[in-house]
Amino acid sequence: MSTSARRGNFFVALLLGICVTVPGFAADIYDAAVAHAGRSADDHKRDPTDRPADVLRLSGIKPGMQVADFLAADGYYSELLSYVVGDTGHVLLLNNVPYDKFVKDAWKQRIEKQHLTNVEHRTVDLAHMGLKDASLDAVVMVKVYHDLYWVDPGNWEKIDVPTVLDQLSRGRFDFGVGRGIVPYEMAFFDLHHLETEEIYRETLEIVLQGLTSEILEHRGPRYTYRKVPMILKPLQKPHPPLWYGLGHAAGAEWAATNRVNVITNLGAEGSAPLFARYREVWQRKHGEQPTPRLGMGRHVQYAALSLDEFKRQARLHIEALNHAVRNIPPEQMRMHLCWGNYEAPHQMDVPLGDIIDVVFLARPCAG
Repeated sequence: MSTSARRGNFFVALLLGICVTVPGFAADIYDAAVAHAGRSADDHKRDPTDRPADVLRLSGIKPGMQVADFLAADGYYSELLSYVVGDTGHVLLLNNVPYDKFVKDAWKQRIEKQHLTNVEHRTVDLAHMGLKDASLDAVVMVKVYHDLYWVDPGNWEKIDVPTVLDQLSRGRFDFGVGRGIVPYEMAFFDLHHLETEEIYRETLEIVLQGLTSEILEHRGPRYTYRKVPMILKPLQKPHPPLWYGLGHAAGAEWAATNRVNVITNLGAEGSAPLFARYREVWQRKHGEQPTPRLGMGRHVQYAALSLDEFKRQARLHIEALNHAVRNIPPEQMRMHLCWGNYEAPHQMDVPLGDIIDVVFLARPCAG
């Protein structure tokens, strides 16, 4: 598998319809791109929903960069990226055949009408994108992540998601595994929760074999695959890191045995015995080897706090993070940011502009 990022600066914007507002910025290259003369009325109509200046500002994309707009459709973001990267930069407008058909080649009209000489359209097979090593500074994916999972036989074939993202992210892709725990979700697929564990184990076995083998061969109680060639290969060997949602002792034993990272939403009292069990099994199975990452997730803990109280808690977390990574150079770390003082979907988040000053106190600062 080829890799596409260079100089260690790689940004993949997996933007699933989110909108963030970052006030306080003076007019800059991102505002200028949105205000560029000649942009279509349809694009201007879309701007208030997408907030493209905010999105691109957060991405850190700058003049001179080589950028890919992945599954770009008609090139709405490709045009904006063209103005941001300027004459010394380059934008790859990447579609597959179904995407080109969906937009009826509207990308071509955009490039010609707007004279986007630094935008290059390519129709690619997602299994063989042909991205050269060290050729890109950034890959942008905007509201297309769900298309990686959509299947419509004859129109949109199944995509090997882990290997596609592993390639685009230059080996910075982790993926989570688990059987699910919500009974009504299982009932929707006419499954009983007592049978899903068996299905999950077999499915995971198939996925891992596919990621680590040239040919997939599997005959199990539910699934059979005979001599299926594995076209895509993961950049990370033997496969991208696995994460498992931890909720019970048996899960801790399995995760430790199989060298899987874990995260739990339980509180300290519930998490402590699970982590202890994980470490006990790890010691027995793997001796003094370093353990994978053990994490605790928090989602609705601060729903009742005021903004000032919420920021006070956030500062404590930043202080703890900075202390934990005090001996690691900031440019060698990246920080994934999720925040919330709500008990609802993410559109109820406190605005990023209200907490960005606290976020910038964190030591990780790699691009």
